[in-house]
Amino acid sequence: MIEIDQDKDGSITPDKDRVILGNPFHKWTGGMTNTFTYKEFDFSFFIYTRQGKMKWSKFHSELQNEYLGEINQLKVDYWTPENPSNTFYRPGFNTGNKGLLLYKSTSFVRVGHITLGYSLPHKWLEPIKASKLRVYATAINPFVFTNYTGLDPEFGGHATNGGGDGTATYNGGVAVSTYQFGLSVTF
Repeated sequence: MIEIDQDKDGSITPDKDRVILGNPFHKWTGGMTNTFTYKEFDFSFFIYTRQGKMKWSKFHSELQNEYLGEINQLKVDYWTPENPSNTFYRPGFNTGNKGLLLYKSTSFVRVGHITLGYSLPHKWLEPIKASKLRVYATAINPFVFTNYTGLDPEFGGHATNGGGDGTATYNGGVAVSTYQFGLSVTF
C-alpha cells in the first residue's frame, strides 16, 4: 500500500488521505446512428462511447510484470538506475505497490458499423424483372479510439485464465472487425 499525505497536514489518516482510484462503472455512455441518402447511394453508421471507467487491468497484470521479467512483456517505460522515470516499477521488483499502476482508464469511442450501399436504377432491373437491387459493403467494429494500451478497452480489466490445458485468453474478449459485401434483390 502506498501512503500519501493528500491534505499535507503532516500525518496520514484514513478519513483525510484516502483516495478513490477510479470508478468501475462508466460515468456516461452514448451513441449515435444516422443514414444518409443521395440519389442511388446510401451511407449509414453507428458510433458509441463509454467514458469515465477505470479498472484494474488483468491484461496488464499478466503481461507487464507478473512473471518477474522472465518473459517478453509490454514495452513500457520501466524504472532502472539509468532511467529513473518512476512511470513503472522495474521488472522483477516485487512490491505490494505495483497494483496501483494496473488501474487503467477504459474510456473509448468505437465505430460500431459503417455501411455504404448503391441501388441500381430501375431501368437496369427491367430485364431481370427485379424491383430493387442493392449492392453494399459493411464494416463492423472497424475503429476504436482510446488511450487504453490493452487489447480492447470495452473488455479491459478482464482475463480468463485457461483450464488444465494451459491456455489463457488475456483481456477476456476482443471485438473483432468484420467486413461484409452483399447483394440484396427484391422481385
